[in-house]
Amino acid sequence: MVKRVNKLRDLFLLALGFSNILSQDSFSFVIIPDTQYYTSNMNGGSKEILNAQTEWIIDNQNSKNIVFVAHLGDIVQFANLDESAWIIASDAMSKLDSSIIQIPYGLAVGNHDLGSGGAPGESEYFNKYFGVNRYNNQKFYGGHYKETNDNHYILFSASGIDFISIFIEWNKDTNSERSISVLNWVEEILTQNKDRNAIIVAHNIIYWTLDTFSAQGDAIYDRIKNHPNVFLMLSGHVYGPGEKTKLDIYNGNKIYSLLSNYQDYPNGGNGYLRIMEFSKKDKLINVKTYSPYLDLYEKDNNSEFSIPWDPGLLKIKTSDKPDDFNLLNNYPNPFNISTKIHFNIEYQSNVVINIFDIYGNKLLELMNEKLPPGYHNINWKATKPSGQIYPSGIYFYQLRTENYLTTKKMILLK
Repeated sequence: MVKRVNKLRDLFLLALGFSNILSQDSFSFVIIPDTQYYTSNMNGGSKEILNAQTEWIIDNQNSKNIVFVAHLGDIVQFANLDESAWIIASDAMSKLDSSIIQIPYGLAVGNHDLGSGGAPGESEYFNKYFGVNRYNNQKFYGGHYKETNDNHYILFSASGIDFISIFIEWNKDTNSERSISVLNWVEEILTQNKDRNAIIVAHNIIYWTLDTFSAQGDAIYDRIKNHPNVFLMLSGHVYGPGEKTKLDIYNGNKIYSLLSNYQDYPNGGNGYLRIMEFSKKDKLINVKTYSPYLDLYEKDNNSEFSIPWDPGLLKIKTSDKPDDFNLLNNYPNPFNISTKIHFNIEYQSNVVINIFDIYGNKLLELMNEKLPPGYHNINWKATKPSGQIYPSGIYFYQLRTENYLTTKKMILLK
């Protein structure tokens, strides 16, 4: 009798979960950065911290409509030398397998997950615990490169939108035969799934110190920028401040790259992860940084912010020429000292960009020059000629050409 009641309860929760997933306007991704200190019990880290992360995901699966989880790599610290760390990682991630509605997830292979100082292919324990056999029977599993799961992809849908996420192994030798072959495979998968919104996950894509890609990130971007279904890249590896967002535009296609890694925090990272809340109604991705271990959100501008997102049909660009004039949202917004303003020009025009305060007073002329048709951007550093920073508050930026005039709001928070 008890078994029957439990079965009926599970069926009810399953139906309720499917109903929510189909009907909700919004849904969430959860991003788990480097866990090497949790699984290897180093620098104050412990398996309890990692378990707190995956248990929180299960507990909030329905309320936050969590539809995808990505681990950014460096699952363990000592690759093939410490099998116990892999068992801890496998047990924690297995909680996602046991959820009532299984959450699609994948794990990138980081340098600490590979033998011989990060040699691609030397992934014995990764493939023992997170190999093809673990996923072959999962409905979300798409496939893998050659015989191992070091490079793989998953397929899932949310709120009527189809996604693909491709996980790419660590490889700092971007000119190697393996690296080139893997990226050829990535392009083939993107082409075969051109109607799905695409997410690229790799351990090291961007740096936080400079607005630049890593060597592997640059090689990846160079190959995927021609695929207009790619809109997001996720990475970890680089610690320090531990957070960075980079926007790149190619042929009108915007790709946001997000870095998150907290391993230099106390307790091996204090259990911080990223929550990305997608809102179809607001056309935004609201990014939050939260620790289930501490039950604490980080609130600084790099930890909590929004980026624009168009949930509509994929826009296939056939040329470098936009079909309209358009002033886009600045990013980041709110911002601290510096922000970037993006705009599209349909044909050659003299472009004037002015900055105004909340009272309508013109502060400066940021740009006044003739530009060719295309996709452009300009950076505004909110400092006066004296070097002083403008006070926190609301500001406006205005784009004016011979036949076009529009104004948008931005917020400076110091």
